[in-house]
Amino acid sequence: MDSKKKEVIVTVHNTEELEAVDRNVFRYTAEPVVKKYIEDFCDEDTGEVVSMDRNEFIFEKGRELSSDDFSALLFNLQCEYIKEVRLSNIQRQGNLVSGMRFRLWNVKVDGARKLKMLLRADNALLAYEVAKDYIELNYKGTFTIEGIKTFSDCIVIEPEKDDEKRNISADRWWYIVEVESMQQDPGEEPVSLFTSHFVVFAENVESAKVIIDRWVAEEKAKRGETANNVILRTNSASVISCSVVVPAEFCFAYTKKDEEEE
Repeated sequence: MDSKKKEVIVTVHNTEELEAVDRNVFRYTAEPVVKKYIEDFCDEDTGEVVSMDRNEFIFEKGRELSSDDFSALLFNLQCEYIKEVRLSNIQRQGNLVSGMRFRLWNVKVDGARKLKMLLRADNALLAYEVAKDYIELNYKGTFTIEGIKTFSDCIVIEPEKDDEKRNISADRWWYIVEVESMQQDPGEEPVSLFTSHFVVFAENVESAKVIIDRWVAEEKAKRGETANNVILRTNSASVISCSVVVPAEFCFAYTKKDEEEE
């Protein structure tokens, strides 16, 4: 497919507009098509008729529409089961979804100020926006964002509010710690179960271990687990290189804004 081809999207709201569309050009769905209607059913216990809103998936995004598909769209528009259909001249089949909430990201910045930023975001696009906004508000001069990477497989243990207010200081740092969970039965050698990576805000490696142990114990308690023969072994720990940490509240505001827009 020619990636330089300009995409054109048309939105149709009724059968007349759909009939006027050039089907040879605008033959792909630009977004999923969902049929919405109200269905009545009888409650077997009370005999009461209850109405429920129903959503029925018709076509996925990027579907190449056949003559039968166009007929189905005409029928559903006529019955007002769908309010509009967006059609494109380009087939896009991938769907961008929000990332795993709530990751830590390292952002490298070059320009008038060279920065290594640590921030929170759902995905790389949002991390870029958070970094750009924070730099524009707090630093003078031109800059470029050279790189963005995440700690995708890490469990982030959020610091206490009083701790994070200190930001990067002489006695607190962000650490990434590899921890191996091991089962040790009496008289037996420890057996490895799985390995996890934690990101914690701590004074040193020993205090990071204490924070992780406490977090794991609390999570077990929430799940009602009482396995006392599982021990934690720290395989590695290192300070995450960064010169500025974007406050959590600043980052959270972007996630709330993103949710409101959805």
